[in-house]
Amino acid sequence: MISKLFYRGPSLADLHENYARRSRIDEAAPAACSVSTVIGAPPDRVWAVLSDVAGWPGWYPGMQVLELDGVRPGGRLRWRTGGVTIRSVFAVVEAGRELTWTGPLPGHPAR
Repeated sequence: MISKLFYRGPSLADLHENYARRSRIDEAAPAACSVSTVIGAPPDRVWAVLSDVAGWPGWYPGMQVLELDGVRPGGRLRWRTGGVTIRSVFAVVEAGRELTWTGPLPGHPAR
């Protein structure tokens, strides 16, 4: 447990380039989350909802999009959730398959 408190994994730049852009996660990270669900809709409709980042507050209560310069690799998103502002950069945007971004949480790099 103590080792988790002092974990100093890859830098945010390394997480972005060598993990997020390659669809990998840092298995040694002290926290991880994965969620899956079955959605009764065609994949193109699901992708349309997920990739409409400006529309996320419509289905993600408490989330605010503060700035968005494009949903594309390298595109930047500044958003707020749970009282925390996060600056993210999109890493992978593959229509119908994957939407991945990186961004530090207070005190922790995140993907």
